[in-house]
Amino acid sequence: MYLKMVGCLGIVAATSGYGYSRGMEYQRQITDTGELQRVIRQLAGEMEYTYAPLAQVCASVSRRCSQNYRIWLEHLAKELEMPSRSLAIIWERCCESDLKCLLLGREERVRLHELGMQLGSLDKKQETQIFLQYAEFLEEKRGGLLKEIQEKRRLCNLLGVTAGLFLTILIL
Repeated sequence: MYLKMVGCLGIVAATSGYGYSRGMEYQRQITDTGELQRVIRQLAGEMEYTYAPLAQVCASVSRRCSQNYRIWLEHLAKELEMPSRSLAIIWERCCESDLKCLLLGREERVRLHELGMQLGSLDKKQETQIFLQYAEFLEEKRGGLLKEIQEKRRLCNLLGVTAGLFLTILIL
């Protein structure tokens, strides 16, 4: 009987922990989106004020970023130094390989890839505007996520506990 009770408590704890971790993923998505927005704004600002090539801008901004974005920007800068490939291909490859660990939504990833397709054939002012437009898009997405996060986290926690209690009732 005691073993059954300990098992039931373990089930409730496990499902509650799972619900909590799912809720924390929403928080991490907001953090990752906000950090990407900050990096994009830094790229735009650096391009606007220095008129440096994108490879130098990426290398400069990478020194002020968190680890995930630093790796991405350093890889991007290194690849852009080799003129044998087009910017769009380099951008897409670097985004896919270096930013896959981030919790970004599908739409954010698609727009980030599209951003790379638009770069390279425009002047610096237009490229800066493209970066700023993407940063505004990320700000809107982040605002929408902030509105939803409390409800989603509460729902995940509630569903975790409820699932644990339901399984406990089935076992008993």
